[in-house]
Amino acid sequence: MFFASLALTGLSALSAGPQVATPAPTPVLQDLVTRLSDTGNRVGFATATFDDTTFEVLRDAHQLQRVMTIGDFPLPGGTSVDLTLRPVDVWEAGGKARVILEDGSVEYLAPSIQLFSTHVQGLESTGFLGVSREMMHGYLSIGGDTFILSTGADDGTRKPLAISHSDVFGRQGNEFCNVMTDAPSGVSVQPQQSRAGLEIWETKVFIECDNKFRGRFSSNQATIDYATLLVGASSEIYRRDLGATMIIPNGNVQVWNSTPPWGKITTFGDISAVRSWWNSSSNPNKSVARAQVHVLSYPVFGGVAWGIGILCQKTNSYAISSCYGSFPYPIKHTSGSNWDLYVFSHESGHLYGSQHTFDYVPPINCNDGSGPDKGTIMSYCHQTYGVGGVGMRFHKRVQDNMRGTIPGAACVKKIPIRLGDYNGDDIIDQIDTDAFD
Repeated sequence: MFFASLALTGLSALSAGPQVATPAPTPVLQDLVTRLSDTGNRVGFATATFDDTTFEVLRDAHQLQRVMTIGDFPLPGGTSVDLTLRPVDVWEAGGKARVILEDGSVEYLAPSIQLFSTHVQGLESTGFLGVSREMMHGYLSIGGDTFILSTGADDGTRKPLAISHSDVFGRQGNEFCNVMTDAPSGVSVQPQQSRAGLEIWETKVFIECDNKFRGRFSSNQATIDYATLLVGASSEIYRRDLGATMIIPNGNVQVWNSTPPWGKITTFGDISAVRSWWNSSSNPNKSVARAQVHVLSYPVFGGVAWGIGILCQKTNSYAISSCYGSFPYPIKHTSGSNWDLYVFSHESGHLYGSQHTFDYVPPINCNDGSGPDKGTIMSYCHQTYGVGGVGMRFHKRVQDNMRGTIPGAACVKKIPIRLGDYNGDDIIDQIDTDAFD
């Protein structure tokens, strides 16, 4: 493997703390992703190479859990950055998705996508990247600019990577959200002192991919990989802002190649059918432990959650996100925004404890000066500024609210971590130091 000679060395144990690994220098790889075209302005887009070598190098880095940097990663307008990638995982070890074929038979497939948290060292930045042999999707926020990384909709062919300023997709969004049960309004919260502190709040999720969502992809494998990417990208936001993670246990992604038992989904009210099926004795997964069941569907109409702050309630913790099945692609796209990640994180946010930002007292305005963006995940600001203007973050007041809800949910696993051990593996290594960069 490309990184075989770069394994960690010098592992030593400390009697009163986690093991400390002495890492090799972070490799900087030039020419791994090279510019193909450019619109010539920063608020535009560039295209870049994406080939077998790109995938194989990133796959090897992930398998070895190595932090790496892609040198001269192209941005629109002829600029470039050194993009650092930190491997992350969202599946439990050895986990596979369950695929229900059209004839009712079942097969199991392991995800093939590799997930990374990304940033540019020395700059205020955050991002995420998922890469399989067929697709690459993610985002990168640097200061007040957000760039969408995408190889477009999956049609069985590999396309160049597009790196687009979010303003390219800046149209107003028409999609809405709905919460089925009575939601608290006028909530005023008291600030919490910190995130989870010296523990991680782990939540196990169950993802249903209905047949219409499956139809957005060329294969069951691509469907599983994209669902994994969405959960992973959202989990990194939750980990950063709240100290909570989303984990997928074995069998907790289910792909339907025919109409699922709850029927087709076209509007908010169809969540009632999902909830009824999941609570019925006919559902073999009824007793599966989970913090939420989240259905990915198509066509896009919006998203819906059954209620607010109902994490771990098997009878109630359900959400639907209608998704395009790809991050937007500037050359040919149907989405005017980075909708999929936004809606999945937003609907999950209701279950994890937050109402919409306009229901807080006082309301949280889009341009409240708390960041360089024009709104945050639990807002409706995409209807004014497009999702490209919405920061992939939870507002500080929303964080305070959700931190008061998540740890009290019955199924949340509290994993103790030591100071400096970001991923909780009891080893302070390059993964941890990069997370705090």
